[in-house]
Amino acid sequence: MVQQRVLSLVLATLLGLVCVGLAAAQEPFRIAFHREPDEPSSIVLAGAVVNDAPRDVVDVWVSAEAEDASSRVVARSMAYVSSFLPEGGTTTFTIKFLPAEGACSFRLAVSSFRYASAPGVESP
Repeated sequence: MVQQRVLSLVLATLLGLVCVGLAAAQEPFRIAFHREPDEPSSIVLAGAVVNDAPRDVVDVWVSAEAEDASSRVVARSMAYVSSFLPEGGTTTFTIKFLPAEGACSFRLAVSSFRYASAPGVESP
């Protein structure tokens, strides 16, 4: 019984470590991030969003979920990333969560954006 609990804990920890830093795939963006040192009042993630779209985008937001070792969501947050992100461009962001016990992995995705122009039309 004790061996089974230890094995379960080890597997859950390894799974959590593997999942940290993986962002949910969302076309037409790529997200990379890492966990910064926690602040007294928050968990901090820093990262970058790459616009792989064939057009410029505006008003980019990132949503994030923190999960515990059981893949249960223990916190959610959002961050405004950029007012303008050109085609092929990259921008950095910081997202903060309220402290959440057991947060060991994170899922991030671009949750909102708009295209700056119609296809084939140059942005000013």
